[in-house]
Amino acid sequence: MDPRESKLPVWVQQLIANLRLRIDNVCDPFVREITKLQPRLKLLEARNSALIELLECAARGGHKTAQEIVDIISAYELTLTKREE
Repeated sequence: MDPRESKLPVWVQQLIANLRLRIDNVCDPFVREITKLQPRLKLLEARNSALIELLECAARGGHKTAQEIVDIISAYELTLTKREE
């Protein structure tokens, strides 16, 4: 509790405590979802980096298709979106 709150009437202190509890209850599902998704994000970032590195290595080796793919990746900002089912 903030020291300034101790000077407020009891009903206001209770209201503030109730509002804090409601905020925590609303935020908890989002925090859990973010916590659950963080390992997946790290895995996908690692896989993406590995694929780009693989393509760049192939492109440096003279593989024409790999070089074209690298050029396309460089030319566009790629984002992942969920497939519609």
